[in-house]
Amino acid sequence: MCNDGALGDNDMPPDVTDRGITCSRIRIETKGERMNALARKAMAVSAAALVAVAPFTVSPSPAGASEQACGANLPANPKRYFYAEGNCAIFGRPGLWRTFTWRVFGNRNAVLQVQTYNTRGQPYWVNCGSWHGGRCRVPIGDNLFKPDFRAWNWAGFSHIYVSY
Repeated sequence: MCNDGALGDNDMPPDVTDRGITCSRIRIETKGERMNALARKAMAVSAAALVAVAPFTVSPSPAGASEQACGANLPANPKRYFYAEGNCAIFGRPGLWRTFTWRVFGNRNAVLQVQTYNTRGQPYWVNCGSWHGGRCRVPIGDNLFKPDFRAWNWAGFSHIYVSY
């Protein structure tokens, strides 16, 4: 047996191989290590999904628009709100704020809102401003989600590019 014949919490009985007897060990993870491993796997899956989906969900930006990996494109018109989901997930932590940069092309009377979540996990909309675009800081907190956006233009038609 391994360990002089006494099996501890992390020891296994010996394995027999073609070279003789070997000892196997099981490593017990703590809750924090397990959560970190899950977060790494989730980021890898998110990155793989982005690579696989990005050519179909992200339109090329017009000249002058910032070229970043995470963002959304959505139209805006005077009839109703238009909705879009960001193409990257946000991994939050307590006290985290995220900056969203947005630009308007076409009629520059657009309004943009970002959906985030409070500490109880309930969604709510944050106003990012109006007119021609800008930057918007949104509280993310200890949440994991893909941000939702909605846009409206009270005076005409336009297109909004959001990056984060």
